Amino acid sequence: MMKKLLTIVVILLSSWVTLDAQNCADSTYLSPTFSVRGDTLVVDYYISSGETQVVGFQVGIEIDPNIFSIQFVSSQIFKNNNLSYNIIGDKVNILGLSFSPQTPEIIPENIPLFSLYLYVEDGDGIGYVRQNTTFIGEFTNNDFSANCLVIDSDLYNPAFGFVKGRLTLDDDKNCTTDANPIGLANWLIQFEQDGRKYYRVTDENGNYDIGLAVGNYVATIIPRNDLYTVCAQTYNLTIVEDQTINDINFLGQRDVDCAIIKTDITAPFLRRCFDNTYTINYENSGTVTANNATIEVELDDELTFVNTSIPHTQNGNIITYNLGNIPAGQKGVIYLKVNVDCNTSEIGETHCVTVRSYPNDPCVIPANYAGSEIEAKAECNETTGKVKLTLTNVGTSAMPTTMQYIVTEDDVMRPPVNYQLGVQQSVQVEVEADGATYGIMTQQEPHYPTPSRPSAFVEGCRTNGIGDFSTGFINTFELNDGEPFIDILCLSNIGSYDPNDITGFPSGYSAKKYIEKYTKIEYLVRFQNTGTDTAFNIRVHNIIPENLDITTFGMKGASHPYTFDFINQRELIVKFKDILLVDSNRNEALSHGYFTYEITPSSTLKDEDKINNLADIYFDFNAPIRTNTELHTIGRPIFVSGIDQIDATVVLNAYPNPSYDRINIDKIQQGQFIINDISGKIVGQGDFDQSIDVSRLSIGVYQIAIIKDKKHVATVSIVKQ
Repeated sequence: MMKKLLTIVVILLSSWVTLDAQNCADSTYLSPTFSVRGDTLVVDYYISSGETQVVGFQVGIEIDPNIFSIQFVSSQIFKNNNLSYNIIGDKVNILGLSFSPQTPEIIPENIPLFSLYLYVEDGDGIGYVRQNTTFIGEFTNNDFSANCLVIDSDLYNPAFGFVKGRLTLDDDKNCTTDANPIGLANWLIQFEQDGRKYYRVTDENGNYDIGLAVGNYVATIIPRNDLYTVCAQTYNLTIVEDQTINDINFLGQRDVDCAIIKTDITAPFLRRCFDNTYTINYENSGTVTANNATIEVELDDELTFVNTSIPHTQNGNIITYNLGNIPAGQKGVIYLKVNVDCNTSEIGETHCVTVRSYPNDPCVIPANYAGSEIEAKAECNETTGKVKLTLTNVGTSAMPTTMQYIVTEDDVMRPPVNYQLGVQQSVQVEVEADGATYGIMTQQEPHYPTPSRPSAFVEGCRTNGIGDFSTGFINTFELNDGEPFIDILCLSNIGSYDPNDITGFPSGYSAKKYIEKYTKIEYLVRFQNTGTDTAFNIRVHNIIPENLDITTFGMKGASHPYTFDFINQRELIVKFKDILLVDSNRNEALSHGYFTYEITPSSTLKDEDKINNLADIYFDFNAPIRTNTELHTIGRPIFVSGIDQIDATVVLNAYPNPSYDRINIDKIQQGQFIINDISGKIVGQGDFDQSIDVSRLSIGVYQIAIIKDKKHVATVSIVKQ
């Protein structure tokens, strides 16, 4: 067992001394870096000789068996079926090949070629990690030149110290530790050195620990929400080899007395005609007790209640749980089983479940909040053959300013429309019930106290229920669940599904899967034991992409009990210890698992920046299974100016907006157009007949002057994607 990790000295020996120098005239060098998490040493091997593309590589590594044992190898660059390794005692031989020799793998900046995970058997010894010179190291780059691959031992000093501490509640607000301190769980701690950041998460008792290479660091505590402040938010640390720094403690204080019952509903999939289980996690993430707390679950019309794990009441499709008083920090979980109705649902149809918690009064109400509140509804009337989309001001005051709404048809957005409502006033839009997925989205007034974007969608509405309908579009855009006390989960029912994948919600519109810069993304990682025996332990490794703001990370829930933390820099590890997940041959229904988390894109991103996310799933000691890569692209804000009507007698519509190729102009058969970029420069002009070709325009925002009978009748603002 590990006793004192800090006394370890890791010695890296280069294979250069034994390989024939003439054969290594051209060499590719790997530079190792190290991080420690408890009893695990992670060695990341980075390309240090300027290579940017790789067709394939092979390398052998050996370790001191008295000090270490090899756990596994992972790579962000090579997918699971293109990375193989063979562990033989104290040696591991690693082989990576690109999917196709014609398409070399790109090596991104600051991403290791591969990572080696070692268990520290003896923390009091001195051990080595070195290149195995009996296994030829080779690296083939994009021009198919086969270089010798050498691990360079001179670029890094593998010496470590250790930091331990605790985060507790300073209840009396005197910035000294209380007599019986209460630990604060799931706060993020950041350690930064020369721009490189490492993260840890406080456990259920507020404790954390981390192994760091020698040097100077700044430790920063990141509050879970803005209801808390911190006495001292940062510490300057100097890590010395073989030294443990204890009691780097933080004190959190209640800044606002408020209860927030944060609710999250999760599920891996919905099987049509079968029972399905939702997991509802709730936590009082506020600072005071939530009195007489309740949770309401609103089921889709085609979901039939089967049972649930705690006492409840039911009124139609509303399930209510009376939870009593919930102290700050207390958590709970509810399991809800429903059946997807065979008779009324169709394969691929989407079913939404909404969870709301009470009390949910805003913790802080801005002084300049006027009091309006917009509610969105989408209703299907198959008898009349209409879809009715409605926005109503249910607040206590009129909207103080004009806002915009957008009607969507599948993943196409119609131009924004201006509107302004008094108290209890509504605006309605009717469209034909032709089977498309229709929706309406708008904004709350400025200074609205919570992050709300009203929206409503309806799928599968057809006149008399006859005809085909589109599916899979409800999750294209952001749902109205940005507030902590509400969560909406919309899933399409399936017959079967491919296990071991990652999905991001919202899915984003167009082939590039556009989302807005500040849209919260919820990632669902699913796994299934398709082997031939029970999986005792499962862990999932997910390196959080640099384009995501890790300080906004929050776990939502999982299928089984789990623990999570970050190792190295941004590597999330979710562990399911003693999960005992049966194989699919014995019990298909019980062979599945999943977890979900939420996170926000980095504030530094620009339009067209991409977010690619993937995960590696480890079943016991088997090689990892890599998921698909989930893509999102940062797009321009949805709510942009639509149509400036210059001649009120000429009414027109222009869509889709944003557009890739053509803008359709309704109600004007023929006319002329002039396109200006944002600087006012004319970039296109000509005649049009019902539509305008914008395919050759660069990505950006443009104004199109519409001319009819030699008169400028309207200006259309568009986003060209």
